[in-house]
This record gives sequence, C-alpha cells and structure tokens, in this order.
Amino acid sequence: MIQQTKEDSKMSVLREHYVSPVVVSGDSPHPPPLPKELFDRVVQTWPRLCADVVIIDRENRLLFLTPRKADPAGDWFIGGSIVARETEIQAAIRKLKAETGLDIAPACLSWIWLKRYMFKHWDSCCYLFALELTPDERTAICLDEAEYHAHDGLRPFTRDDLQRKCEQTVGQESPYPILLMAYDAVFGVGE
Repeated sequence: MIQQTKEDSKMSVLREHYVSPVVVSGDSPHPPPLPKELFDRVVQTWPRLCADVVIIDRENRLLFLTPRKADPAGDWFIGGSIVARETEIQAAIRKLKAETGLDIAPACLSWIWLKRYMFKHWDSCCYLFALELTPDERTAICLDEAEYHAHDGLRPFTRDDLQRKCEQTVGQESPYPILLMAYDAVFGVGE
C-alpha cells in the first residue's frame, strides 16, 4: 500500500472543497471561492511571485530600506505580489506607485536578480530592481501605512550596517543576509 504524502494530503483537502467544471461556458456559474482558511493553507504550498524595488544612492553607496509591517516584516525592499497577466516590471511600477506615490517609467528601473527567499512563514520568488532617486525624491515619498511603519520612512544602510545586522542575527531567521547580497549585487562588491 502506498503511504499518502503531505503534498497528497494537501491536494485531497483542496479537491474536497473545490471542484472546477471541465467546461465553463458564459452561462455556467463560476465555482465558489475557497474559504479563507483553506485558501491561506493552499497558498502556503507554493511560492508567491513578487517584484521588489530597492532604492539606492550610487554616489554614497547606500541602500534605502523601510520597516514592513507585513511579511516579510522588518527592514525590506518596497514591492509585493505580481498579479495575473502582469509582468514583473509592471508589478514593480504598480507597487511603487501604490506604496510610495512614485510614478516612474520602466527605464528608471535597473534589473538586479530573480531569487527565491524561503523563511518559516513565507516563500517567494522575487524579481528585484534598483531605483536611484535624488535626496528630494526620497524625502517626497509617502509610504503606505498599511504596509510599512511609515513614520520611520526610508532608512539608509551601508554595507557595514548590513554586515553588522547579519552578525547580530546569526542563528536566527533574518532578512539581512539577503539584503547584504542585494547590496553586493547593486554595487558590484566581490566582482
């Protein structure tokens, strides 16, 4: 007898609550949405696809991060989930506008990477872009208070700051190793 795996169990729970019709015509009713609790459980079984933007100052070699309220909580980039039929750059521009008020052209963004971040409570494949802003542009940003601790604003980080944070959080789940890798990728450290 074949033993049921954890993944098989998750799929059987999904099948019990949601059966999609084979053919959906214009007059067929849409299947009901998953109950929130089940949807939250199902979503945790695959990585979320995200587009993030790190604001930088090349001359002074600074990354600007902001403390998020939602996962990933703490110092992080600006951005979030990519929605259906949206490119990663469209998502980055949409999230920047929604979360900072900035309306930018795609040419303003510099590609950094696509990486998967796995933490205890979240898992995402994330496109990362860099955006260089002037001091006046950074000051004019209005962070979305639902997403960020807006009163803290954007905070500058040097490589040494991020290295220290990595050392302070050794053995703990921490975003700082990712943020340090982003710093090195943006500024070409180690190339």
